[in-house]
Amino acid sequence: MDPNRLRMIKLIKDYLRSYNRLVAYLRMIHENGNILNLSNKTKLISKAIDSFDGSDVLSNEGKVEIFKLGRAACFKVWVSCNDYWMNNQELVECERELWRSGVWPNLRKGDLCWNLAIGDFGNEGRLIFDGSYCRDLGFEVDEIGHLPSWLNMMQFPVAYFHKLIFNSHPSSMIVYLDLSRFKRQITKNMKLIKDQVDFNSTLNRYRLQKWIYRTEFNISEEKPVIGDGTGDLKNQNTIDPSWYGSCVIEIESTSEKVKEVMHVIGSVESLRCYLISCLRGYLFIYLFY
Repeated sequence: MDPNRLRMIKLIKDYLRSYNRLVAYLRMIHENGNILNLSNKTKLISKAIDSFDGSDVLSNEGKVEIFKLGRAACFKVWVSCNDYWMNNQELVECERELWRSGVWPNLRKGDLCWNLAIGDFGNEGRLIFDGSYCRDLGFEVDEIGHLPSWLNMMQFPVAYFHKLIFNSHPSSMIVYLDLSRFKRQITKNMKLIKDQVDFNSTLNRYRLQKWIYRTEFNISEEKPVIGDGTGDLKNQNTIDPSWYGSCVIEIESTSEKVKEVMHVIGSVESLRCYLISCLRGYLFIYLFY
């Protein structure tokens, strides 16, 4: 390989390792206040302070934020690949780069690892940390990738992956929700209603009628919670406070399929959903099966 290219790759990797230390450092600052007041300074913090001036990053709110409280941390690596899809060896090398950065002990479930060597279209090169390893996104529903089925989105703030994970539907994102504790409310409030949808073409405008099941359930503050989605996520039954309130679920179907719909609601713990919008304390969800 060209020596200049090797030198450039080394510079990129060194920069990204320092960048990753800064991301972890800024997360500590946001969660613990002034880092200088911490009695237990780690080696990671010392390296981050030596590499960057963290106060400048925090004071310039108009610039691009490296880390934002309530959002997932996105660590970056550079691992050359033979294809757009990383094989097992290349994925392990991404984990090693995080180790070399010194941030591996600070990783949390839901953190993202982005291999910049692959590209920046959609979710190319993005991995998600499951608490032990970095894993691929899911591709069952969206060809450009989406949050995997093992990740219960209700553990995190609603906007936790905003502008970090992309999908083919700009107005919504695909998430998995564990609705098992709300089955009784969901089935009790289920209604079949007629909805009208407008479609525009180059020549005409059409109004179509369709049948949808609509139900609503409430997430109350009495449920066990975690802080702000950035704490201990080992308890799978926790719900982030940003989900408190009323959730509306819409299921496109017909009156003949009511038994099938009720079977899906009653038997599946983690359901695939589009998170459509948030309005005045309501979460609008489109469920598909």
